[in-house]
Amino acid sequence: MKIRKGCNAQKRTIQPNNVKSDANVPTSKDICKVFHFFRYKVGTSLDCSLATGVMRCSITWYIAYLEQEDMLRAIYCKPDQTTGHRAKYYTANKNLWRKPLINELSIWGDEV
Repeated sequence: MKIRKGCNAQKRTIQPNNVKSDANVPTSKDICKVFHFFRYKVGTSLDCSLATGVMRCSITWYIAYLEQEDMLRAIYCKPDQTTGHRAKYYTANKNLWRKPLINELSIWGDEV
């Protein structure tokens, strides 16, 4: 199969047959693996990559998407067990997320 180069070339996107393009959350197998890993475990993107087999560069995109959709949060930062470098630890378990303070006031004196 030849790929045409130039301004008239068409860009092709490959999607699984069962994925609708108007869905809110992509049902790609990789993003589902990443979400399920963080649903039941707390870990870094490297931990997720080693456990699921998904490439780490893809996991960072999935993490950004899941954070934007408010399905995933970083709960703390500490040195990674594998590399020793400081890393964010993520979870999709909402019971582990920090809850906002109710008595917190804004700068104008109104309750948040």
